[in-house]
Amino acid sequence: SRPTTGEADPGARDAPNTPAALLDLPDVDLAARASERVRALADTVPGTADIRFAPADAPVLRALLRCLREEDARTTLGVLAERELEDSAASGTHRTPAPLADLAARLLPPGTTRVLDPACGGGGLLEAAARRGATTLYGQDLLPVQARRAAVALLLAAPGAAVTVREGDSLRADAFPDLVAEAVLCVPPYGDRDWGHDELACDPRWAYGLPARAESELAWVQHALARLAPGGRAVLVLPPAVASRPSGRRIRKELL
Repeated sequence: SRPTTGEADPGARDAPNTPAALLDLPDVDLAARASERVRALADTVPGTADIRFAPADAPVLRALLRCLREEDARTTLGVLAERELEDSAASGTHRTPAPLADLAARLLPPGTTRVLDPACGGGGLLEAAARRGATTLYGQDLLPVQARRAAVALLLAAPGAAVTVREGDSLRADAFPDLVAEAVLCVPPYGDRDWGHDELACDPRWAYGLPARAESELAWVQHALARLAPGGRAVLVLPPAVASRPSGRRIRKELL
């Protein structure tokens, strides 16, 4: 039920789920096969449970299959996701550079297997964690296209991992309120004054103090700590100002 990589062995070119074999199907059968494959991913890829294809969708499906055959699944995924981001007028979505993601993952203790990224974007940090042996990956992102992109990217990059990705705002609508993770990796949104300061004022996550409206980053830090098992480790990438703003002094002191 995993997406094809588009890099099948030549000897398996006519296997039933390779792009080459699917391209030769009649429109009705191609639509049915695509719907079946998407349904199989409904528990992993957000927003796909109700997707169904009709024979009229066959030209688009064939164009996608040709991309998979001529390029590969990761390239095709990137192009489609970037196009969707442009169409949705989303701003502030920047993929974490691979060297930075790898650095963050290297800061996790050896043997870490259960990792959460509550602002996962395209899934780069979780991919880096998987490369270092993490086998149970949780992600959440506010933008539906980013959540779907992360889920598919993780299925491709870590086919043996247990992947769970959800849509939504982790601060206002945490999809994993009962999760106890060994590690949290995160590059949270910067400078967000609309993070929920007023409605979340009494939230139990603020064990080190209620963050100021301008200190959304310290809300994310405390969210990460609230999802950790005892002895777990959180690695967050934050702007330098978080370490020096007067409004965050008391929380920083309590954290230390």
